Amino acid sequence: MFEEEFLDTMVDEVTWEPSTGYDADGAPAFGAGTTIQCRVSPRARKVLDAHGTEVVSAAVIYTKEAPAVSPNDRITLPDGSQPVIIRVERPPDRDGAHHTEIYV
Repeated sequence: MFEEEFLDTMVDEVTWEPSTGYDADGAPAFGAGTTIQCRVSPRARKVLDAHGTEVVSAAVIYTKEAPAVSPNDRITLPDGSQPVIIRVERPPDRDGAHHTEIYV
């Protein structure tokens, strides 16, 4: 029951592009984009970034299943913006990782 209700909230789509390193000019390079079904929830929240610094995220993206998203990757939101990925969490339930939270 909860699982179906949770999945029903996934009404948005984002495009995820994994980091592949840097190009010859030193600019970040990314792999092919993958569409991820999700829910984008705009809300300010204090989170720790990859360096342990407290920053304020503008939104959190909830996904049921997501590839190994990392802060070095690129996310394109439904409005076309590409915010910096601040933090990625995978909260567990009794069966292991339940969903992914991507803070931007």
